[in-house]
This record gives sequence, C-alpha cells and structure tokens, in this order.
Amino acid sequence: MAKPILLVPKDVEKIIENKRKNEEVITKKIAGSTYKFRRISMKLENLFYYTKNVRTTSIRKEYIKDNGRPDDFFGREKMTNKDTQTAYHEIIFAEAEKRRPQLTYEFGDKDGGGNSSQTEEIYISKNGIIYNGNTRSAWWREYETEQYHSVNCLVFEDLEREDEIYPVINKIDPPKDQDIKQDIRWYEYILQAIDQRDDKIDEEKEARDANLEIEEYQLFMKMYLLAKEFLEQEFEGYEAEKFSTLRPKRGGGDGELLWRSFAGGMAKLEKDGLPNTIRHEIKMDAWSIIKNMNSESPTIPGQAYKAINKLFSDQQIDRYKKEFKDKTEDSGTLLDDAEELNIPSDLDERGTERLDEITEQDTIDRDKTNKNAFGEGVKLLTNKLRTLSANNLRSGYNRDLALEEFSKLEGEVGRVRTLLDKSKK
Repeated sequence: MAKPILLVPKDVEKIIENKRKNEEVITKKIAGSTYKFRRISMKLENLFYYTKNVRTTSIRKEYIKDNGRPDDFFGREKMTNKDTQTAYHEIIFAEAEKRRPQLTYEFGDKDGGGNSSQTEEIYISKNGIIYNGNTRSAWWREYETEQYHSVNCLVFEDLEREDEIYPVINKIDPPKDQDIKQDIRWYEYILQAIDQRDDKIDEEKEARDANLEIEEYQLFMKMYLLAKEFLEQEFEGYEAEKFSTLRPKRGGGDGELLWRSFAGGMAKLEKDGLPNTIRHEIKMDAWSIIKNMNSESPTIPGQAYKAINKLFSDQQIDRYKKEFKDKTEDSGTLLDDAEELNIPSDLDERGTERLDEITEQDTIDRDKTNKNAFGEGVKLLTNKLRTLSANNLRSGYNRDLALEEFSKLEGEVGRVRTLLDKSKK
C-alpha cells in the first residue's frame, strides 16, 4: 500500500504553487455558479485525504469511539497528521471495497487489469487536500496501479477555506449511475451539518451546503433525531451512536425507508397535537417493530417501512385515540424526555401484537357488509392459533394456563357452532 503522505504540508503547498504558475486559469460551472481552477498533475502519495468527507461521517465517529481516539482526531487541525491519514485510508478504502467489481473493472487491482484511464480530475485545495476523489485515490493507493502514480487534479483558484469548498463539492457529485463514488447515506448529511455548525443553527444554510431542499433536510433531521433516540437505548443488536447498526434484516438498506416512514408518521402526530402519552404508546409500537425486524429471526413478515406505515394510517390513529381516550393531558412532541422515558416491559411482543390487531380490525372494518366476513374472521383466528403454537408451544411454557384458556376457547367454539347449526334450520 502506498503511504498516504510523504512530504510535510508546507512542501506540498510549494509544489502545488510551482505547478499552478505554469497553468492557465480555467472556469467550470457548478450548480449555476462559476468557479476558477488550474489543472495540474500531482503524485498521489503527496496528497492528503479530506478526512471530514460527508460519506464517512458516521464511520469516523464509530472509529474514534472504538479506538479511544480524541474527538478531533479527524478534525481540520489534525487532518494532515500521518496517524490521521493512515487511519482514514483504512476507512475510505473499506468504502471503496463495497464497489470492488466496478472499481476493478475501471481501474484494475493488484493483479493488473483495468479498462479505462482517469475519467475525471480529482478536486484539491492549494495545500493538497483531496476534496473530491478520496475513494478513487484510496483504491489507486492500495493497489499502486502504475498509471495512477500521478493523477490529474483541479486546484481551486479562489476558494481556500474548508467551509468554502465542501459545499461546492457536495454540489458537483454526479449521479450515482454515472460515477464510481458511493451513495451518501441519509444520516451523513445531518452528522456533517452538526459537525460543521457553530453555536447558531441555520437550517437553510445547512440545507444549501448539503445540496438538499430545505424540506428534505428537515425530514432527514427528524429521522436523525428519532434514530439517535432509539440508538441511545442500546437495544440488543444496536449500539449507541452507531448508525451503521440501523439496517433492518429485511427491507432495510441503510434504513432510509423505515426512518422516513417513522419520521413522517411522528410529524403527523405532532401536527395533529396528539397528547404525549398517546404519541409515546405509538412510538413504543414502532420501536418494537424495528427491534423485531433487526433480530436474527424476525417474525414480522414483509418490509420494515410498510409495517411502520400501518401504525400511522388515519384509521389506526383514530383507534389509538379511542384506546387511550383518557390520556389527553398535553400536546405531543417528536422526542420523549430522556429522564422520564418509560420503556414498557412488553416491548418485544407489542409490535407483533399491534400489527395483528390492525390486520384483524382492518378486516372487520372492510367486511362489515361482506357476507363472508364471519368466515374470514374465523380464518384469521385459525391462522393466529397456528402462529401461537408454532412460536410459543415449546418447553418452558405455562401448560396449566394454556389448558385453562384452551378450555374457554373450546367452550366458545361450541357455543358459536350451536348458533351456526340453528341458523341453518
């Protein structure tokens, strides 16, 4: 593997300055604005990774936590340190590995190969920081591909500060189907915004810098806050602050659809002014579903976001209101008070039970005028009994309680069967 840096920063700046003097200024239009650059060639080992790349924000935080590094280990002041650059190479190369087939096809690997030369320049600052092209650079460094010992670069002519350059970089990322760079996970936008902000919060500026519409930025923020609250509980399978553990086993990806559904639903409750207690009950149902979908053996069928959506339908919200009609003390907010948060003892089961109730109630509501409603209802009960026996009829269950309740069920079945027989006459 090539070393991330061989020269001290001032020498890199001097090399870049000497090369810039011999090149003409060129202009490029990015997102409607014109920026000036000079095109130069640089040895790859003499450039620095931009260690605050938006795509790796959550991974950097996890690395710091797992390795006992200081919070500013990847910060601006330490960005050109050898230890920081070496650690970041591992992080960004791991991201590159996720696209191994594509990168191998494009650029080759340790066994050679590669079907194209460098198709676009990497963007760097006057002090040699790679603001765009870190993933490709990590691949080229790792495999020391000969044609990439020197790479074509565009040096920003007028922009020098990090807070000036990174918003531009966010705008020049091409569509994912036209470039080798990996997608930006939804929570990375918010983590970077928080990382870059001062004491004052300016949502519109943060949205512009992230190249997001304000509405999308605000939705991502709600998703982030809900996910962070969930992760802080450190349920089995999840770790505090580790957004990489948000992936449900089914219908997950990076969890975007699930958390979009959750945030959209909670925002709906907030807009309707639903009381805190009712909102909390719905949130606990959602947490139970999310936990189940990320377990080793999920029992909830289908995709996670579709299960979450069922909690927030207009009909289901009306049912929640009726169920908790005595709990109407104050209007709800997005998050619970951390000091007063009460996690119910039945959290593991309640999501599954709630979804079963929704299915049954939806069927009843839909079939009130359907002559097959009773028969279909019995079918649901039969399926429910089958599921109960499959999931719970094993060693350690309360046999006496089961027999007692089963006797009651047999009595009710006998009573209804008598009614059916009479209605036949």
